[in-house]
Amino acid sequence: GGWLSGGHFNPAVTLAVHLKDKLGTAGGFSTRRVACYIASQMIGCAFGVLAASTALGESWRVEYPTYIGDTTRHHVIAFLCEFVGTFVLVMTVLNVATSKTDFVGLAIGGALAAIISVFGPTSGGAFNPAVGMMGVVLVQQGATMAALLYWISGLLGAAAATWCHVMVGRYEEGSPEVDPEVELAAR
Repeated sequence: GGWLSGGHFNPAVTLAVHLKDKLGTAGGFSTRRVACYIASQMIGCAFGVLAASTALGESWRVEYPTYIGDTTRHHVIAFLCEFVGTFVLVMTVLNVATSKTDFVGLAIGGALAAIISVFGPTSGGAFNPAVGMMGVVLVQQGATMAALLYWISGLLGAAAATWCHVMVGRYEEGSPEVDPEVELAAR
């Protein structure tokens, strides 16, 4: 992983790194590179799902999150769970992945365990748009709506987390982009 490719296994994290670059706080993550990463993530997901279903046959049944419900209310709740969960995951990744600590894996794994425990029963707990494609690969009923839910909520959650991360970083650094008068007016 990380030392070779940057360790992106999640399109939401890839988008976050790209947006961070576009906001001027990172460097070198082009749109072309993002497209290659996301294509690789999607191909990896498809091969993983197909390999697991082939190896395990009928004994491997994925309950794709069609239990989210058929009503708009259920879809909104699942969307919000995936949005908040992806926000927490991406914010954690952005804060620890470049830090000089030995606990990066523990922090990201702990965040993932927490959001799956809290939101998983409601939304299916993907927090990764590529994982949301699993049902589409398996051609399951209801998978298209769930895949859209995962992609839109995941990418919006990643964008919101990136924006918050960059704004907090600018504030902490005393960057000239933060106008103290605007900050005081906001209070």
